[in-house]
Amino acid sequence: MISIMLYFYFINFFVFFISFLFFLIRFNIILILILLEIIIFFINLNFLLTSIFYNDIVGQIFSMIIISTAGMEISIGLIFLIIYYHFNELLYLNSISLLKS
Repeated sequence: MISIMLYFYFINFFVFFISFLFFLIRFNIILILILLEIIIFFINLNFLLTSIFYNDIVGQIFSMIIISTAGMEISIGLIFLIIYYHFNELLYLNSISLLKS
């Protein structure tokens, strides 16, 4: 049982780390939101694996709270992106920094 859980943890950490690296170097906002959802998914998977390993329900409850919060956050973010794209037709971080002035 422990060896199978370790494989899941290693795969979880590897995909989380790759997603986090791509999150840091991307400039397209849609890709950043997708990578953010992937990162949140693997954090939830880590909570679920720990909950199964320790036979406790707290990790599963916490994971459900995070999933509902992430869904709300992404829907609000996509609404802002659709409105921004409607006015400017660009979705790059470099163009958003021009809005500060």
